[in-house]
Amino acid sequence: MGRQHNFDVVRNRTRKRSNPQTWAQFEASVAEHAFKKPRRKPNMTATQLANLVPPGQSQFLKQVIRPCQFVKKNGERCKCWAMRGASRCQSHGGYREVPGHPATVRLYQSGAIQHQTAHRTARAAMYRLKTPRELQALEAARSVLLEYTDQANAVNIMHGVACFMANDGGSAWRRWVTDLRIKSEKLG
Repeated sequence: MGRQHNFDVVRNRTRKRSNPQTWAQFEASVAEHAFKKPRRKPNMTATQLANLVPPGQSQFLKQVIRPCQFVKKNGERCKCWAMRGASRCQSHGGYREVPGHPATVRLYQSGAIQHQTAHRTARAAMYRLKTPRELQALEAARSVLLEYTDQANAVNIMHGVACFMANDGGSAWRRWVTDLRIKSEKLG
């Protein structure tokens, strides 16, 4: 199923991917769908509406079952509904399965997907820090962020690491810490 629709399928038992779609490919396909004219649903006639639900039965009693196909590590299945056109819910990759879905396009247009891309890139860069000086910069940035903002996300940490590692006599680091202090004073 995943191969014909060209989306990433993860086998739950082995946790291996078949036909992987990179994040860049996903972002490009969403951008492509974002500039297309949205599809409008046709208005239904009264007879079509009457044929949807049998008389005397509420529409909410209709049995529509579309559970998410994701299975957790403990063997328990996700209890959320799958996105329309996908086999998974939004938390487990439904957006990546259906790049043309209106919700995915809205996320792209609002900038949420680009925000996720920045965080993915920063997290990957954080794990590539190996030298003692880089690790010292990482710990310093984390401690300063936790002191002034009570939250340390990957993008802000990597910005602090870049300021710490700058070869300018520490002025970039002092400016970064001062900016954090000023922002925290304004908020609190």
